Amino acid sequence: MFFSPRRSTRTRSAFDRRPRLGIEVLEARDVPATLTLSITYQLGREITIHGHLSGATNNTGQVIAITGQAMGNTITDSFGDYFISLEASGLGDVHASGAGAKVDGTITDVAPVLTGFMAWNDEGNYWYFDGTVTYARNFSSMTIYFGGTPVSIQNKSTTAMSSGSFSLLVALNGTITDDGTVWCKAVDAWGTESNVRWDYISQLGA
Repeated sequence: MFFSPRRSTRTRSAFDRRPRLGIEVLEARDVPATLTLSITYQLGREITIHGHLSGATNNTGQVIAITGQAMGNTITDSFGDYFISLEASGLGDVHASGAGAKVDGTITDVAPVLTGFMAWNDEGNYWYFDGTVTYARNFSSMTIYFGGTPVSIQNKSTTAMSSGSFSLLVALNGTITDDGTVWCKAVDAWGTESNVRWDYISQLGA
């Protein structure tokens, strides 16, 4: 007797029907380079701009261009750091760019403060105008301007040294045209003005 072979009637199990997992290859994306920028203030309008470059293909030897209120070029060192000292043209924005990255900064100022002022008669018609000024940053000199009622004080100025003290000697004319209120103010290298202080002159016999 002969028997024909039967086909298996077994169905696919749930295991056989499971979706097969795989790893999808994603498109490569480059991380952009980044720059930092800091400003250190020196004497007058001299500033030092410094910062760090990271994320570039090579952070070493990259040219960093400074534009805006201060302009120049420098190169990153082996750590990606850069610095440059420049004379700024004024207050406002500065920009650093290089290796496809860019960062902005701002040159700012703090007003000087007159902390004292007095007028006193030295001898005859000679009068001294003394005072002190303070400033949040180091300075080598600062201009002090004078004005007021006395005609002989008009358009006068002097310089405060790094200690902050200043003095002006003026020969008054001995008449009432040189009596009255005298004021003074300090103006720093950025053109920022201080508060104003006053004193009163009354010449004997005028």
